[in-house]
Amino acid sequence: MNAFSIFVEVKQLHIKYAVYLSLLLLVSCNITKKVPENAYLFRDHDFKINHTPGERVNRIDRSELEKVTRIRPTRKWVFTFLPIRAHNLIDQERLERDIVIRNKQTHEQNLRKLERQKRKNEARIQRAEKRGDSLYKPYRVKLRDTIKPRTSIFTPGFSFRYILNNYGEPPVLINENAIERSTEQMQLYLMKKGYYNALVRDSIIYNPKIRLRKRKRQALVDYHIDLGRPHVIDSIYFEGGDRRIHVIISNYLNRNELLKAGHVFDRELLDGLRMDLARTLRNETFYEFSPNHIIFKADTTIRPNGVTLGISILPRTIRDPNNRDSIRSIPHRMYKIGQVHFHIADSTKFEGSFMGELKKRNITHTHGNFLPTLDTFQYEPTGIIHARHRKATFLYNGAMNVTPEILEMKNYLEHDHWYRAYYLDRSYSQLLEMDVFQTIQPVLIDRHDSSLIDVHYYLVPAKVQGFTFEPRATNSNGFLGVAASVNYRHKNILKKAGKFTTSFSAGIETQPPLIDAEN
Repeated sequence: MNAFSIFVEVKQLHIKYAVYLSLLLLVSCNITKKVPENAYLFRDHDFKINHTPGERVNRIDRSELEKVTRIRPTRKWVFTFLPIRAHNLIDQERLERDIVIRNKQTHEQNLRKLERQKRKNEARIQRAEKRGDSLYKPYRVKLRDTIKPRTSIFTPGFSFRYILNNYGEPPVLINENAIERSTEQMQLYLMKKGYYNALVRDSIIYNPKIRLRKRKRQALVDYHIDLGRPHVIDSIYFEGGDRRIHVIISNYLNRNELLKAGHVFDRELLDGLRMDLARTLRNETFYEFSPNHIIFKADTTIRPNGVTLGISILPRTIRDPNNRDSIRSIPHRMYKIGQVHFHIADSTKFEGSFMGELKKRNITHTHGNFLPTLDTFQYEPTGIIHARHRKATFLYNGAMNVTPEILEMKNYLEHDHWYRAYYLDRSYSQLLEMDVFQTIQPVLIDRHDSSLIDVHYYLVPAKVQGFTFEPRATNSNGFLGVAASVNYRHKNILKKAGKFTTSFSAGIETQPPLIDAEN
């Protein structure tokens, strides 16, 4: 039997031991054993939700209210109080004392190792001086960690610490202030969900009777929730902004069945809806449309429990190009793509002194966080589909590491096409999948005097070639040997982002003698 088999058997033994201990915990140890005097264990809570008779809208359940409470009852596991039983059964003070003693012993061992290291190094220094040499190989010892000591299944108390750290939990005590804050949070949550007339009350039951047995030093909490009639949306209107924006929002709401007349006025839904609407409008050519451009206005004065909902579209604000200290408002517009630029920030293929050329042209050695480019190539294909949209400008130094056709094919924000936000995400993903650039940074520049956006991709080439060496041991029918392989990979064959991989392997293996020398 080898060491690995022994380790597996010991580990299985500890797992069985843990299971037996868990079963023992189910029937032993009082759960209030470590509850302080004049305190009560928070055993459980219940939510009694009263709906208005005849009310068809019911969107509130126990799980929603439980999430906003400030204090949760003692946790159960498999319908039992196993975590607190494990916590109560195990003597934590003794475990801590054992750890302190073991760490002290480890510290003393480390001190002895350091003394031995010092003596050996002094002896080596003396031998080096006798040889007339000032260099010597220092002797170093490996110290054991006393801050985070390593433990194993053979460490004393390992099973108890494992159960305590992974399953044990201290008792949760009743806190009247926390219960009161939970009630207030539920009240606020219900108002956000449209139940402005809701009433939440709490009651704490000390020493309750459960299954005909009085549970001493324990407590239950009942939350009584009267929802009342919710506020319902009567109608929706728009104000401000382009009519095309109103149409896009209306289609989105109808398609997803959101904010219809008769729906409960849910402010929490509106907060998330602003994000979705802004993303939808950016995908529908409205560049830089943000959630801050949408404001919901609710009027509850027209009729009881009714809401007239307004969706207000605010204009964009930009810095005034004539005065950088002031801002001005501009209307939202549908944008198209203007010029497309690929900046390949690399100087390895530049012939001559790159820094000298920059100095000659009076150019700083950085452009933002990227190297400046000196060469320009206008890509204007002919004889292909949508050739007029495939225009792009390539800026580089000396030579490009990828052919222009390949890079342009990865771009979805094409010249004179409508801008859509998800096109930018697609372009970034396509460039990333090429695996030939270590940095990809797209930058969009808005031409405020027109409805055009210029696209700039700043690209830093990555290392495209590499070797890896993989040694390994072999065992073929009991014959031992060694082998190794050298792998070569090129990620940009013919400058078209093609992948090429080859491997060379060699090895030797022991062989038995063909003729026995004794016969």
